[in-house]
Amino acid sequence: DLAMMPAMPQVEPATDDWPFLYVARRTVPSAYLIVIGGLLLVSLLAVGTLRGRSFGRSDAHFALLGMGFLLLETKSISDCSLYFGATWLVTLLVVTGVLLMVLAANVVASRVPRLSLWFYLPLFAMLVLLCIIPRQDILALGIAGRLLWTLLAVPLPVFFAGLIFSTGFRDAANPSLLFGANLIGAMIGGFAEYLGMAVGSHHLSYLV
Repeated sequence: DLAMMPAMPQVEPATDDWPFLYVARRTVPSAYLIVIGGLLLVSLLAVGTLRGRSFGRSDAHFALLGMGFLLLETKSISDCSLYFGATWLVTLLVVTGVLLMVLAANVVASRVPRLSLWFYLPLFAMLVLLCIIPRQDILALGIAGRLLWTLLAVPLPVFFAGLIFSTGFRDAANPSLLFGANLIGAMIGGFAEYLGMAVGSHHLSYLV
């Protein structure tokens, strides 16, 4: 009797922005939250104990740089999988672009006398550009256009962030502590990728 059968659960269909076939609705599963919360708690307690002092303004600055960097990298791999398919080529292209930008940032930073707040202007301009350019427009380009976008435009914010990091790190009084804060931020940025399960991949651009 069909009337006696339990109602089928409502399952949200997967899309390019939300490609999660193994969850029924937009949410971060509790198992993920428990593991992420446990790792964050242990890490922050361990770092706080070893540092022996509280986090300051410079620590927050470098932590946010690390968070934005890793979240941008992981999000870029997800986005670029739409352009080339989810293969090893996507990771190769994104990581190659990121490494080229990091190398270029260090070369330029060696010729820049000090950190300038003006470095943030092109950084945020590129992040806004990545937010407003629809992915379907990039997908409509030929293979050469998609390659240029992936190798240059997508990782370009890394160049300006790397310039900020290198010039600020060079003049730091406690570089080891700031590097530790940067790694903690990178870990948080990696965990923040899972927020895409609740809000979609594109909305992670605003967090970056």
